[in-house]
Amino acid sequence: MKSSCRILSVVALMSFVVSIPAQAIEWRAAIGAHDFVVDQASSHTPGLNVGLAFTHFTDNNILLAGKADVLVDIDHDKLDPDHIPVWFQSAYLARGNLYHFSPQMSLDWQVDVAGRRNTVSSIEQQFKFFPGLALNYQQPHFSARFKASAGYYQIELDDDVPKSFGYKRDDLKFSSQAFSLAMRTSIYFTPKLSLSAMAQQWHDGDQWLENKFGMHLDYDVSQFKADSLLVLSIEHHQYNLDLYQQSVEKPDAAPVLPWDRDTLVRLYLDIPWSF
Repeated sequence: MKSSCRILSVVALMSFVVSIPAQAIEWRAAIGAHDFVVDQASSHTPGLNVGLAFTHFTDNNILLAGKADVLVDIDHDKLDPDHIPVWFQSAYLARGNLYHFSPQMSLDWQVDVAGRRNTVSSIEQQFKFFPGLALNYQQPHFSARFKASAGYYQIELDDDVPKSFGYKRDDLKFSSQAFSLAMRTSIYFTPKLSLSAMAQQWHDGDQWLENKFGMHLDYDVSQFKADSLLVLSIEHHQYNLDLYQQSVEKPDAAPVLPWDRDTLVRLYLDIPWSF
């Protein structure tokens, strides 16, 4: 049932996007290098990545947006001995305005769908579907966004490392109804340079599930190609491994993984794209 809901959510969103005339969508492509860091294992995994993103405003002024990245790793540390060094991440959203309190402050509804697959840090697959509300504050040189949402959270770990600690495949899947709080701020230093930072937590009401922190530094390089950006991004995830503890009969069981966090550092060129 939950898997069907996940598939239908993504298919519905992507089907809607595909049905939009190509000329009505703004497409962007990204290409760059990255380092996937698992600091608890003193591991750095460099690689190259490409991405494709889109934005579109409907006739009712609803924003549809999404991005998908493919990352190819040079996996010399082999944290997972059977890891295929290609992984994926994606995020999609739909957003519309509910109310304007003032020219600077507004309230939106928003639906977020996001996922990751096959990371070096043993995230086999992850899926998040979270509708919610977002409060926006905008000034010429500063903006802030506060979001509260509730939905469905799912994560599954790759079994290669956990099985060495006595875990079985069925121990490695977790899914739950959950809620999330998020904050994002942006500072526009100059017309060419801006900095954004974000923090978000997912919680099921009894325990936290995941924390995420991020930073984007964007620099306009239109002299290279019109409307292009050079982007430095850092994305840090921390996972609650207590979710996978085997049972109360085994209170001394080893953690499912030797690490509970990972960090993706990317430097990439973001350019307009047309088909």
